[in-house]
Amino acid sequence: MGTCSVVCRLAGRADPFAAAKKYRVEPVHRENLEPTEIRSIIEVADGELRRLLVIGALTGLRLSDCATMQWSDIHLGEGGGRIIRRTSKTRKPVRFPLHPELRGELERTPAQDRTGPVCPELAEAYAKDSSKVSSMVRRIFEQCELKTQGAAGDGRCRAASVRGFHSLRHSFATECARAGVPLGLVQEWLGHSSPEITRIYENWSPDRDSQRVLDALPSLVLPKGTADALAVKIETERDRLRALVDSLPVARVRELLAIAATW
Repeated sequence: MGTCSVVCRLAGRADPFAAAKKYRVEPVHRENLEPTEIRSIIEVADGELRRLLVIGALTGLRLSDCATMQWSDIHLGEGGGRIIRRTSKTRKPVRFPLHPELRGELERTPAQDRTGPVCPELAEAYAKDSSKVSSMVRRIFEQCELKTQGAAGDGRCRAASVRGFHSLRHSFATECARAGVPLGLVQEWLGHSSPEITRIYENWSPDRDSQRVLDALPSLVLPKGTADALAVKIETERDRLRALVDSLPVARVRELLAIAATW
């Protein structure tokens, strides 16, 4: 509307947009997903929809690129595997290694069937109506009680923090940041033109995650034997916690997360 008003004034015409009601718009913020939440939506999904979510979670690619990914984009024979994908938004190729879990998911397809789209039914549906695939993903999120839509108010177009397929892209960047992956490498994987854009996607919390980064630093003070023993003890306890979480129902995990948030 602002652009149209300027064009009218430059053309010496009356501006019909001057008295039009203007809505204040707040951009939609795609809220980050925690690993436990990502696991829950993958557990609920099945078939090609499950594969779509796995690809999105472990590559950070947009829905359009995941839904239309071709087997020719995937190179399983190169070391641990690699994806070379020309993205639909920038038309520039992005290259990154395959996560072991993604490689395992892709290898479930027999070698002789690895032609055409990786998710043929979803690729066809996306080509006809992309919103249909988005709706399928939204239903999975809602089954896991993850908010997918914001609320609208009078006189404004407002959207609260919501979860959607694009949240997987945010989560991928966040987990890379938590793991200490260099910013430049994450920028390359996500296909961003500048590191400033990548930082927007890194929704990690300094208060919560800084300690994890510091704990990963090597011991410089304790005697080597003491440091090694301490590291073994910590990792053993972490392994026990991971095994416990993996064995619990999703509802119980959410209860524990709510308790942990108060610590």
